[in-house]
Amino acid sequence: MHEQAKEFCSQIARETGDFHGQGLDIGGRDVNGDCRTLWPHLQWVVVDQMPRNTLFPLDSNVTYIETDASTWEPQSVFDLVLCTEVFEHTSEWIKIIETAHKALRVGGLFVITCAGIGRVPHSAIDGAELRQSEYYCNVSAEELGDQLYWRGFVGNPIYNPLSNDTYCRAVKV
Repeated sequence: MHEQAKEFCSQIARETGDFHGQGLDIGGRDVNGDCRTLWPHLQWVVVDQMPRNTLFPLDSNVTYIETDASTWEPQSVFDLVLCTEVFEHTSEWIKIIETAHKALRVGGLFVITCAGIGRVPHSAIDGAELRQSEYYCNVSAEELGDQLYWRGFVGNPIYNPLSNDTYCRAVKV
């Protein structure tokens, strides 16, 4: 995860304070950092279709589930859902929003970072050059806002022109 996306998540953590309960990290396989440590008192579930990166050991408060988040059915209710740097790597990102909605309690927080318009394509495997078989699309703040609204969230996506990212803090209503 690059610094600007991590800083957005850090800002949200500072504003919301510490959460207790359960957190869900969609696409949370650690490629180059994660934001789970910003909410250390949550019990985390990570859902990612890729095998866990064994270079980064899991903390004791993390359960890893290797499955497709666009079809996964949550078995618990979560207080916080993270989805950082995922949407640009899947054509099913709207279904992942639906998964987040199913997983969150009413009033729960959904934190999103993704590649916005103008961001250079990069690999979901290692952050390097995009491989031929990989999917990639940039997600605008407007499109993200529309999709969140139609799926039961209130949020105000923003575009960061320094990193060409789209960020959002949304609440399930």
